[in-house]
Amino acid sequence: EIITREPLDRELKSIHEVVVEARDGGVPSRGSRAVVRVSVLDVNDNSPEIVDPQGDVVSVREEQPVGTEVARVRALDADAGENATIIYSIVKERGESDGANVFVIDSKSGMIRTKYVLDHEERDVYRLTIKASDGGRPSRNSIRALRVEVLGLADNRPTFTSSSLNFHVKEDANIGDVIGSVSGASPAGRVAYTLASLTPLTIFPAFDVDRSSGQLVVAHSLDRENVSEYHLDVTALDTTSIGNPQSIAVSVKVFIDDINDNPPKWPQDPLYIRATENLSIGTTIYNLSAYDSDSGMNGELRYDLVSEFPACGCFSVDSLTGALSISKMLDREEQNEYTLLLRATDRAPPNERLAATVTAKFILIDQNDNDPVFIAPGMNEKIILRPDYQNPGASIVRVIAVDKDADDNGRVSYTIINNIESAFSIGPESGIITLVRPLLKETILQIEANDHGTPQRYALLNLTISLALDEEHGPPRLLLDHPVVHVSEDLPVGGAIFNVAGSTLTNNQ
Repeated sequence: EIITREPLDRELKSIHEVVVEARDGGVPSRGSRAVVRVSVLDVNDNSPEIVDPQGDVVSVREEQPVGTEVARVRALDADAGENATIIYSIVKERGESDGANVFVIDSKSGMIRTKYVLDHEERDVYRLTIKASDGGRPSRNSIRALRVEVLGLADNRPTFTSSSLNFHVKEDANIGDVIGSVSGASPAGRVAYTLASLTPLTIFPAFDVDRSSGQLVVAHSLDRENVSEYHLDVTALDTTSIGNPQSIAVSVKVFIDDINDNPPKWPQDPLYIRATENLSIGTTIYNLSAYDSDSGMNGELRYDLVSEFPACGCFSVDSLTGALSISKMLDREEQNEYTLLLRATDRAPPNERLAATVTAKFILIDQNDNDPVFIAPGMNEKIILRPDYQNPGASIVRVIAVDKDADDNGRVSYTIINNIESAFSIGPESGIITLVRPLLKETILQIEANDHGTPQRYALLNLTISLALDEEHGPPRLLLDHPVVHVSEDLPVGGAIFNVAGSTLTNNQ
């Protein structure tokens, strides 16, 4: 069962993606993941907001035919569906709406038009109350009071049916492309249009306006990733009045629409990932995270594993979250390093998708999972000493144990556990057993080899040391206690490394 942890607001986020994992209780545990998309359904909790006209005064010229456009009312509602469907009307019940019978408003478009031919001398101002209602149940609404000025024929003031305009243009638009027109309701040829302001400021203006037609054109290359929205003020100037020319301004927003022109990027390449060996199957060892400067589906990424070396099927990638996880048990003593090729791909339409790869170096960190193992002398081997060669300080034998682990986990030290009479000593690092006092009888030494890991692991060796008869030889010994040999990496097979010829504890060599 998926439950909410906090109140939801569809207007802030309408879709939530939740990664759900199902895992069994076996050893090793196995599981799978799925993406659950939670769509937040709308409730009518927002009233319409009238955003246009921005001012409270609009104008229309006298003696114009019935149906002349006066102004367009535009409202926005943050809700969705029917809750955001706007219906426009003129409120007739209010006493301050004395223009209710003079003008009519289109209930869908919000365009206000004249019902009669108007006369400036008869009346030059009307009041209108506009209501914008949504289609929710119950319905929510907002009200706006407007003043409609009736201009005389001699008044050459330019007019716009809207005080603000919005345009969209793709970021790959060519210079000179027309994105829309800001021309108002004034007669053609009588108005000159100029670009009063453009923000943000750039060295080369992104847009310009045609002086005579009012068409807004692209003047410089666009890049949504640098600037995604421009604000312009366009001024319309009456060109027929010489002494006192009239002008009016309109606010324009230009939104730059994204195209998929940026591939995903990785924060670093290569990636270095380290994790301990023997991790459970399904354990996440790294969360991949690339980024894409584009927006929407062009900037939404999915991840996958392209290849791994050596190929073993040991890794998997969650395409949605980018979680890199273990698919097989890993043993550092078998393979301590892997190279992965990972990819991030955006979700643009298939023929427009862009991708980027990254190399990941995965290094296994050693765990102390191996016991030391004695390799010399053999488990059933007996060390024989002649009594006449039991000299205190004599090296009797060297025990050798190896550990497959690394660093301190593989560093071996030696101790004699049952050295009751203190007749022997052992080099903790070299493993060389030395006679401390003469041996009087056969002795079984219990040698412990332990590593330096945590927790510590060890191995035991029972070593029998006997007194030799006259005809028996003692054990061979190395001439050097701690031989160190340097070997060239290009030494051929069969090449001589070191002469380890030894001698026994008898008179014979």
